[in-house]
Amino acid sequence: MNSFQTYGLIVLITIIWGCAGKEKIVKQPETTPPEQQAGTYFWAVKPEINIRAQNSTAAAKLGKLNDGDSVLVLENKDGWYRIQHGNNTFGWIRSDLLGPKKISVFAKAVTFVDSLQTNHGTELYFDKTLLHKRIYLAYPPEKYTSKDQVKIMTEKLVADYQKKVYRGDVAARVLVPATQEEYITINKPGKINAHVTLPVLPFGILGDVDSARPENIALSITIPDKISDTQLMDAARKIVSVYPISYSRVSVLFISQQDQCRLWFVEDENGENYQLNKCPE
Repeated sequence: MNSFQTYGLIVLITIIWGCAGKEKIVKQPETTPPEQQAGTYFWAVKPEINIRAQNSTAAAKLGKLNDGDSVLVLENKDGWYRIQHGNNTFGWIRSDLLGPKKISVFAKAVTFVDSLQTNHGTELYFDKTLLHKRIYLAYPPEKYTSKDQVKIMTEKLVADYQKKVYRGDVAARVLVPATQEEYITINKPGKINAHVTLPVLPFGILGDVDSARPENIALSITIPDKISDTQLMDAARKIVSVYPISYSRVSVLFISQQDQCRLWFVEDENGENYQLNKCPE
């Protein structure tokens, strides 16, 4: 099912599910940057992000991004990304609200939903008010052999969902085929640090985020050459301070525009450690 078919299902799903608060996730089209623009595509990692006319929360609002929308990031000015959305909208968004596609829950959810439908004939819907935290499942009729069997199948599916999409607490409600009646409900607790928190970057562009293990996070940031070692150390300590004690290890790697390692900074149970002008071993 392509993105346009998915979008076309919204009206049908609204009719089927009525006011039950369930909806199919809709894949947002990705815009193509003009050839003369150079930058990095990032995705909104929180819902309803404001696009501002200037790099200030007091500036006029030019529009909004929804969770999963993509924009072209052109530069960082004092913790704000100058962005291009579509072909004509230019504005500013705070740098902690945009990140790589790999950490966008929306983007991961689209892939997961499409996989379930294609490979298993299973429909997955999201709660409108508890997006990603409460899901509704509709299996093919032949899967409802017994409640024990459906329970086992659902527990496996939710575990996979928490691994690939959202790692927080999840409530999965299995529906009786062609009805809104609940057949069985599975509540599965998640891991700590369900959401990947991003820091406000004083300079540079976020390159990568490795958060495969919920208790660890590693950030890679590309920076201008003019940034001094003192500025890097100050920024690294501020970035690390964003993360709660539930993270056992936070690392920040600053890389120059010439791909040279400027600073590798780590804080873990042993305190802080760092290397200047040297890549991590």
